Amino acid sequence: MGSSFWMVFAGLCVLHMFTEGTEKVCLGTDKQLTSIGDPNHHYNLLKNLYTNCTYVDGNLELVAIEGTGRDLSFVKDIREVTGYVLIALSDISYIPLKNLRIIRGKNLYHGSALSVKFNYNKNIPTLGLRELRFNSLTEILKGNVTFFNNPQLCYENTIDWKGDILANGYYVISDTKDKARIFTRRRGLGPGYCSEQCDYRCKGPNPQDCCHKQCAVGCIGPLATDCLACLHYNNSGKCEEHCPPPFFYDTDLFQTVTNPDAKYTYGSLCVDECPSHLLQEEENCVKTCRKGNTDNGQRVCEKCVGACPKKCTGFQKYQFAGYMTINEAILRNFTNCTIIEGSLVITKQAFEGDLWAGFGPMSPSELSVFSTVEEITGYLQIEGQHEDFTDLSMFRNLKIIQGRELYNQYSLVIYQTSLESLGLTSLQQVNNGKVNIQKNRDLCYNVEDVVWNRILKNPAEQERQINRNKKKTKCVVEGRTCSDQCNSDGCWGFEASQCIKCANCEATTHYSDNRNTDNSQQVSEKCVGACPKRSCFWFSCGFADLQVFQGQCAGFQKNQFAGYMTINEAILRNFTNCTIIEGSLVITKQAFEGDLWAGFGPMSPSELSVFSTVEEITGYLQIEGQHKDFTDLSMFRNLKIIQGRELYNQYSLVIYQTSLESLGLTSLQQVNNGKVNIRKNRDLCYNVDDAVWNRILKNPAEQERQINRNKKKTKCVAEGRTCSDQCDSDGCWGFEASQCIKCANFELDGTCVESCEATTHYSDNKQCRPCDPQCDGMCNGPCKDCHSECVDGCVDDTRSGCFRCRHVKVGDECLEECPQGFQEKDGICEPIFSWDIFG
Repeated sequence: MGSSFWMVFAGLCVLHMFTEGTEKVCLGTDKQLTSIGDPNHHYNLLKNLYTNCTYVDGNLELVAIEGTGRDLSFVKDIREVTGYVLIALSDISYIPLKNLRIIRGKNLYHGSALSVKFNYNKNIPTLGLRELRFNSLTEILKGNVTFFNNPQLCYENTIDWKGDILANGYYVISDTKDKARIFTRRRGLGPGYCSEQCDYRCKGPNPQDCCHKQCAVGCIGPLATDCLACLHYNNSGKCEEHCPPPFFYDTDLFQTVTNPDAKYTYGSLCVDECPSHLLQEEENCVKTCRKGNTDNGQRVCEKCVGACPKKCTGFQKYQFAGYMTINEAILRNFTNCTIIEGSLVITKQAFEGDLWAGFGPMSPSELSVFSTVEEITGYLQIEGQHEDFTDLSMFRNLKIIQGRELYNQYSLVIYQTSLESLGLTSLQQVNNGKVNIQKNRDLCYNVEDVVWNRILKNPAEQERQINRNKKKTKCVVEGRTCSDQCNSDGCWGFEASQCIKCANCEATTHYSDNRNTDNSQQVSEKCVGACPKRSCFWFSCGFADLQVFQGQCAGFQKNQFAGYMTINEAILRNFTNCTIIEGSLVITKQAFEGDLWAGFGPMSPSELSVFSTVEEITGYLQIEGQHKDFTDLSMFRNLKIIQGRELYNQYSLVIYQTSLESLGLTSLQQVNNGKVNIRKNRDLCYNVDDAVWNRILKNPAEQERQINRNKKKTKCVAEGRTCSDQCDSDGCWGFEASQCIKCANFELDGTCVESCEATTHYSDNKQCRPCDPQCDGMCNGPCKDCHSECVDGCVDDTRSGCFRCRHVKVGDECLEECPQGFQEKDGICEPIFSWDIFG
């Protein structure tokens, strides 16, 4: 390589990759040769996407960049790309990717990790890509390099791709005869490179210049912390073969113990927690849970209880190849789906048809197949016009858009449609990505900003571009405004059933002429001026934002249980089989003593077991009073969430002057608003660590907790009323091993244990799982079937874990057939390089 090789490394050493505060992860794209909008709009999208970005999670696609004056300095900071780099259909002189060091090639573009093609101006022959300027590129871990039809490009044939950059078995393809060179990479580094003693990379020609074996690209010293990029994983500046696992074997104790330094794997990074747009599955950050698991609502994959929600694959890699939109040919794939794994795209071709793609026109009414969808893990893109396409009522049950895949930074796009209203009446969360609702000429948009601030997870970062729709003055003149029963938040449509919040009262889901729920019937849900006489079973006057569904019961709120100040034996039956309490729950000493003036007698604490089904309280929980049998709150053992939409003197949880000995709130996960008061409980041995409340409280800095003047800890210890030794340092809700907040070792059927039994294996979250009946004796993990595309066995249940493929292989994955752009040869899908295909 000569002196130029060492000059490149001298430049690389100027900025070390692990300098704290310089890393910014950006999500890449998967649009290949497609551009968005006019050239200026497309350029601005790219600029917004990659400004200050250093790490691209996915593909870097710089396509259709026109104009000699374009400033592309926004890509100058990019150092690593996990997928492929595509530079195409552009006539700019150079791409300043001067700091790009490594392309991992986890995704490939027709077999290539770097593809540079069609970069010229057909009208002005002198315009086109002239230089790559990849000053720092030193590593491509997987995939070929392709150059095609770049008539002005120089110097790419001076790079020793096989010696410097490409991995073993990959090659360079160039269309120009005087430049064409095909290399087969050999891992051994010859004279003029690194010393023979080096494992892989080096910073100079001498033996003392060898890099650590976990380094890619190069290094500034011999340690794993001196790498310029990591071959496998970057663990806070140290390159390692694997991220620190959740458990390790203690050779002194002869036990599997918890690893305090455990981290999650995110691409080639080791992170303390998974990014908000991904899920946690065991020690990995994933886009979707594996088969048999589902999102538990806290972005953690857990085993389904009973049947899993029906998941259907949306637009993603290798799915619906050749189609750019939902259409009548594939619509049947989405019948009865609850979760779309991937994205949904509806464009004008859906309604017009596309003979080239092989599908005919479709009526908007056919989109009603999506009425069961509650969650989309990727993005939702809506474009196109049709006289019957006037709202998105087919998505009326859509609650969550995760945004784990984005469409040029957007997770919700509604652009140039014929919509008159949105109709997204159930939408509650958009967890990642921006919102684009623009150029819908008939859309009377009536949703206030305050609503998006609630829906968007990070409203300060998730920009919303909502403009150039129908002018508000025209909507008013035409009478296309919100119902007068809606409050100032606005509406998703023009009916009283489409208010975001009611101005007055909300009709309930059930009605009856008496309080016998067995005779209740369903009615429409809408905002009304007043609840109809003798027809309301539950109503929410004054709490119009609360919708009542089956399993919900009204708690203490305005006009409910008038005259009663506490739960009591007279009203207890109203809470049978309740899952959600709409309002608050109050238990005071009068509940146990009775109150003749109020008309109820004393009650036993055992009767409070009626609350064992409650999972959520939308208001506050107030517990006071003493009774010899009232020693814990195990009746609330399934309570997960206290919303705090109503507060008791600023508090959402009050446990005051009770006879409780322990709390027993073993399922409590969230207190979303209000302070916590646990005081003057003389027998209460309180053993919950502050770190636990920091996780439970939504805003721990603002939600003050007053937890004091309970039983002294020294007395609790003297009496042996402490946490089980199977609990970790977070503490416990009670004194049994089943009441630990976290297990010190392992969990078996809800109880913390020292070790898993021989007929079990441990997996995610330190849980002991029974061995599969097919396993012979002990097991180290769940028995799984190989993927259906595997033959002769496998190492795991994925497409890439097969020993041999049943049909064809692309990269390391077994598929039913070769994707578009590939052809089969001896069971291997090879890219089709047809140089004159574009004319």
